Amino acid sequence: MLKQWQRMNGGVKAVMRLVVGLILAILLISNGVVHVQAETSDSKTRRLGPNPADVVMLHPSAIRGVKWKSDNVEHKGGDLAATLDFEFGGIAPEKVIKALEKAGVTAVIIRLHGPNRLHNYKQLTDEQKAEQNAFGQERVVNLVKLVKENSDLPVYIWQRQWLDRYGRYKTESQLQGFYDHWVRIIEMAQREGVDDRIHGLALIETHCASAKSVCDTALLFAQNINKRTDGWLKNRSVFLPGAGFGMFFNDIQDNGETFFQEMEKEVGTFAFIYKSFFNTAGDPLQDKGELFKQLRYKGPESEYKKLLDETYGVDDLYEYVEQYKGKYPHLANVIYFGDEGDGVANTQRFGGGYRVIHEILVRKYGWTGYFFNLAIANRDADEHRQDKSLLTADSRTGEAYPNPDAYHLWSKYPDPNYSFTDDDLLALTGEIPIERLTGTVVDNVDAKFTGKQWKKGNYSGPNIGAGYHSFSSKNGDIGTATYEAKLPKSGRYEVRAYYRRAPVYAKNVRVEIEHAGGTAIQSVDQTVKPDKEGLTFVSLGVFKFGNKGVVRYSSDGVDGPFMVDAIQWIPAD
Repeated sequence: MLKQWQRMNGGVKAVMRLVVGLILAILLISNGVVHVQAETSDSKTRRLGPNPADVVMLHPSAIRGVKWKSDNVEHKGGDLAATLDFEFGGIAPEKVIKALEKAGVTAVIIRLHGPNRLHNYKQLTDEQKAEQNAFGQERVVNLVKLVKENSDLPVYIWQRQWLDRYGRYKTESQLQGFYDHWVRIIEMAQREGVDDRIHGLALIETHCASAKSVCDTALLFAQNINKRTDGWLKNRSVFLPGAGFGMFFNDIQDNGETFFQEMEKEVGTFAFIYKSFFNTAGDPLQDKGELFKQLRYKGPESEYKKLLDETYGVDDLYEYVEQYKGKYPHLANVIYFGDEGDGVANTQRFGGGYRVIHEILVRKYGWTGYFFNLAIANRDADEHRQDKSLLTADSRTGEAYPNPDAYHLWSKYPDPNYSFTDDDLLALTGEIPIERLTGTVVDNVDAKFTGKQWKKGNYSGPNIGAGYHSFSSKNGDIGTATYEAKLPKSGRYEVRAYYRRAPVYAKNVRVEIEHAGGTAIQSVDQTVKPDKEGLTFVSLGVFKFGNKGVVRYSSDGVDGPFMVDAIQWIPAD
């Protein structure tokens, strides 16, 4: 029957939906009870009730979302009014919003910053904190207004809030301030006439110590917001992550049906969030988080799958929502929420971790809703910013267009019939295996380092092998990184160096190449993209070598921080 319906033309389907909707509305409103009814034709849920302003909500499984936030406000000083600007890539906001909708985005989620993100937070008076809070809330409401004026996209608002710090709940007074913070932004949106466009609220990284406290926190949050807003959430959504920073759901089925029974009284839809992010030192769940970090660089995908299901309780979560989704289809749901830097970079560190997330959450369990990737970055932004942004803005033309790699990964995620390839994953700020490169390659992990300021990282990429090393000189410390290669035979070789450019990196990185005729010195500008091998390597020149090649980075005279990755020798004869 459904297949026959899908083959009918759009006009007939529209009439049928209207008729079915009217019948449902009559049946559901006749007894004065407000329900949520799933519309299978477009995967939406509609709030049916006597209030004509009732919000039309997406079912969590239909969310194809991106995240909108300001760029590292905590690193830009002590005044939200001067720093809290949402990213538009240097072009008109309305063009960004329309481009998101055109790209297939079905929802945006906006980050709500509080003054606690400022460096000088502890020095602020209560009055100053209130002023900064009001400003942050105003900026969020202004963005909601822009979205409403230029699209049909629903908006959700999220905030990072540690409600349960290492198993100890915040005090009652602290929680009251937290609830009041949310209430103020709801009231501001109501005054501006845009609260109808806010379809739900999400708490991220709540630091709950167990799956029991996850459910308790979700219910407590919804009850307190409704108590202060005359039931505002009752036709909207609440999303909450697993224990820790979002990835632990062990024994969640012990909450039973009572949780869904109580949540049904408070919200229109609900979804658990799976967020792949490890915990911090001192956390009761730290041991489990350590397992995550052990696999972070080179863990096999089979072990990561086992970790998700058996150690982190994703199988428990599936058992729980599967048991009750028939009775509570609007509540027993799971969505995926992007991790490091709001893309999916942290996930990828598992040697295919993004593929594992997709295979477990989407292909195995059928959870297709998600929020990840930022909305937009300017074409001149560093690679890391671009890699995690769905759109690229060209301020020269004033237009926005999909970022091909980021868009491919984002758009294919909800497809249970798609299997991500190794080549797909290379575009995901990931790890390029050394064996994919020709010639003789020495990675940074095999280099010899001097100096105290070297740090190993893998924050973004693509990187050759397992991450990179970076150097930032302090107190005159000089650092060197020496790469020694055993070459297959003497002869002429082109020497190539990999780096990931960034605006903050040095423009005069010193690189010494020891060859048969002596030592050549090159200066590399790491603010500029390399132009070799698909924008991966920069050529340091062609030289004659014996059976050994040496390349040495030095911080001597360098005007800023820099990074080092692999060095490659390619036969030139």
